[in-house]
Amino acid sequence: MLIKRLIKKIGFKLSNIIISNNRFAGRIQAAALFRTIPKDKNIRHLDIGSGTGHISLDLLKKGAKVISLDSSIEKVSIFNSKIKNSSFSSNSYPIVAKGEELPFKKETIELVICNSVLEHTDNDIEIIKEIDTVMKKQGVLAITVPNKEIRFAQRFQGVWKLLLKLNPSLKRIIFTKKFHNINSISQARFFLESYFNHIHLYTIESISDTIGDRFEIVSIDYYMQIFGAVSHDLLYSIRGMNYILPKIIMLFISRLDNIFFRNLNGKGFAIIFKKVR
Repeated sequence: MLIKRLIKKIGFKLSNIIISNNRFAGRIQAAALFRTIPKDKNIRHLDIGSGTGHISLDLLKKGAKVISLDSSIEKVSIFNSKIKNSSFSSNSYPIVAKGEELPFKKETIELVICNSVLEHTDNDIEIIKEIDTVMKKQGVLAITVPNKEIRFAQRFQGVWKLLLKLNPSLKRIIFTKKFHNINSISQARFFLESYFNHIHLYTIESISDTIGDRFEIVSIDYYMQIFGAVSHDLLYSIRGMNYILPKIIMLFISRLDNIFFRNLNGKGFAIIFKKVR
């Protein structure tokens, strides 16, 4: 048991280093955003819901000026410790504030990033209204949100149905403890959305309605199409998949989606909007 705990602890620390604070899915979402965010070092990037800063840090390393905003004092402090004494700290402006109460003047921000934010709050429309207020005309809003139409086991659904119907003793061997009493795909989906604190799931139409007609879509990119979608399901359901090596493998194979299945509907999408009114 001691050896197992040590392996798990070491694996967790390694994953923090390699996968930036253990944000497995977050790294894939960030990659989708970075493919389409305008490459302009001279504009200020407002990272709403920045957390411990994996998006902000990547932007800073690319030479951008970044305002990192999060409601958690603890997370902002962790981010500050990451950039302390770095060569790019002068371009970093960490702020503790809520997305529903942005502390900026009207029409002063050029680019806003909401990576994995809107789905976790009841106040998604209020956050968008605040963004609209502080953003300049022709400003850019880059978001990632989960796709309502492609969730757990949408890919290779028959395999998952078979696994979930196994007898209890086999399920205890194959699945992590949280999946032992789950018997259907609908139960699995409900559990996982609750586990990730997903209050909202979106379609292209519903996120467009949430953003409003003052913005128009510039581009849509998908993440977790097949390889990423299946590996994400494995990560949170199959025993042993929460260790460092499977995470690194899954992060790698999910990137293959961008080579083979770039335009295929995925578990989430990265959308770039432009403010036009």
